Amino acid sequence: MLLEFTAEQEELRAFVREVFDQRIDKVALREADDKKIFPQQYWDVLTEAGLHGMAVPKEYGGMSGSFMDQVIVEEELGRVVGGQATVWSINTHTATVIDRHGSQAQKDHILPKLANGELRIALSFTEPGGGTDLLGALKTHAERRNGGGWVINGSKVYTTMADDSQLFAVLARTSVREKKNQGLTVFLVDADRKGLEWTRMPTLGQAPIGTFSVYYTDVEARDDEVLGEPDNGWACLMESINHERIIIAACCTGTIKGVIDRVVPYAKERHAFGKPIGQFQSIQHFIADMEVSYHAARLLTYRAAGLAMAGKRFDVESAAAKLFASEACSRACDMGIQILGGAGYVKDYEIERFWRDTRIMRIGPISNEMVRNIVAEQLGLPRSF
Repeated sequence: MLLEFTAEQEELRAFVREVFDQRIDKVALREADDKKIFPQQYWDVLTEAGLHGMAVPKEYGGMSGSFMDQVIVEEELGRVVGGQATVWSINTHTATVIDRHGSQAQKDHILPKLANGELRIALSFTEPGGGTDLLGALKTHAERRNGGGWVINGSKVYTTMADDSQLFAVLARTSVREKKNQGLTVFLVDADRKGLEWTRMPTLGQAPIGTFSVYYTDVEARDDEVLGEPDNGWACLMESINHERIIIAACCTGTIKGVIDRVVPYAKERHAFGKPIGQFQSIQHFIADMEVSYHAARLLTYRAAGLAMAGKRFDVESAAAKLFASEACSRACDMGIQILGGAGYVKDYEIERFWRDTRIMRIGPISNEMVRNIVAEQLGLPRSF
């Protein structure tokens, strides 16, 4: 089976590739990383290209792009900015969830602002002691208030873009049910709400995006700030979890290509012992391994995306794509640093940042070890957790 794209998809790829290559300022990306500030220049490029509205329906000012379109954009974005593609994918993913589960008033208010880049949303789900076992650690709760509305109390960790977002999506327990995934509600709370505070968590990578601990102390939420129905928040999140894994795979696949694009010219130009280092077999093997892993990751990613587009089951395929692409990306970045030698260890080259920013993708939103458990279980092996 050939990996083929429609004419419209090829046009989209050509368009975003030109935009990203010509207009994203790599100096600004480096500055954002060094200073731990939001990459505004890169965000503005996406805004001007209309790409924040990729997953937003046209009636709300978006592009009504397909999921395959999102995967294409994410791959091309990963090629240029590496793991900072998360800046775009978080909002795009959230726009899809709001379009499917939000009230009409929420769609009218939020989706146009997502489409024009005016609004960013911080995802506040994971709790201290949580991670892959999110439900087992979830203690944040919301109680109904006399006269209407809710009061949220609790704390979260690993919330991205907290200090640069205008809205928080927070998961809280609203009732005690038989199963842990029942009785949960997602609230969309304004960032300036009284009782909502956060502190930055020092991290290995993703510095411009930021990772935060968030504290909810008697934070009030209105009834119209509930996403979907009360006690049904888990269903809102789980409906798109496999799509999220494919997007991560696309980012990592693009990053592998970004590494290749940087090391091949270097290997041709850098001389040692009287000849280009690309003439040494060890360097050639490093690059060949990158190229093979790039094609394998790409095939896994687009097969999973194709199944999703066809309305077929793709849970194992999305997990496999996320697993392989994220690990292949780490290897490619590490080999890229090795090829550059001492130059790869300094920040003048981007590959060290690519490695730092994508390392998280082997850990979250689900660890690769848990992904392996899921794949094994689908083969009929007993559940291991």
